[in-house]
Amino acid sequence: MKLHFTFLLLIAAIMLIGWTIVNFAAADYAQNRLDELTSYPLLAYVADSTAAVELTDILIMHPAVDRVSVQSGFDASQELIESHALNISADLLSKFNLPDIVHIHLKSAHSAIEQRDSLLVLIQTRVHPDDVESHPALWERISRELHLIKKHSLYLNGFIAVLMLFLVVFMRLNYENWLARLRPLRKRTVVDELREKRAHIRHIVMMMFVPPALSPLLYYLLLYLNKISVFLEWWVFVLQLLVFVIASVVVIISEQTSKHSELLLIDDAPEHQEPEPERSKNNSPSDETLT
Repeated sequence: MKLHFTFLLLIAAIMLIGWTIVNFAAADYAQNRLDELTSYPLLAYVADSTAAVELTDILIMHPAVDRVSVQSGFDASQELIESHALNISADLLSKFNLPDIVHIHLKSAHSAIEQRDSLLVLIQTRVHPDDVESHPALWERISRELHLIKKHSLYLNGFIAVLMLFLVVFMRLNYENWLARLRPLRKRTVVDELREKRAHIRHIVMMMFVPPALSPLLYYLLLYLNKISVFLEWWVFVLQLLVFVIASVVVIISEQTSKHSELLLIDDAPEHQEPEPERSKNNSPSDETLT
């Protein structure tokens, strides 16, 4: 029986690990899209070098900003000329008053994406909106993808949670029914009854907490060992624990209802009636004398 229950724990843990892998795959894809999105920095063209430095000091304090760098207009033009092999000399470039370019790199996190609009408002208080390059088409497209990933992930987790709940309840009830069929086949003492009750309570607690603990333990171990770098939302593991708690409560209620029904059947059963004693042959009506 111990081996049977250990097998149930193993199956439940594997199902939860599979559930975690599904969430990890979705989170990894979303993180790749975030990395692609934040690889394109916001650009602010500032004519005054002093104003560019002041803007940098302000933006670096914003919670969505990862880093800020300033590139002179001359250096940016030189890079452009070299990358396109243009025949323009440095002396010619020096004659133009080129603006400095402030590169604003956002953090690769969902919170930074949500704060992007407030960051643009802050930039545009110092720089004219026409002098800010924010890649609106790219941001809109990838932001829409990230929103769909989050939405579909919620739907998928809800479906898996309901499916997992039914599976765990089915496995537990099937195991308890199997034990119930074995009890009449074995001689049991009072000590055996107490031992079975303690084992039953222990099984409920183990099924409630052991599988939901193994899944986050394995995940955070891989995270600690730098085998993975994607952070899962905390509610994923809370949902897994909640499913197993609800499943255990359902099993307990089902068992109590079954025991109560058995007691009612016993109480409603007709009592064994003693057969009426046969009348003595001497007292039979045929032998009585007529008065």
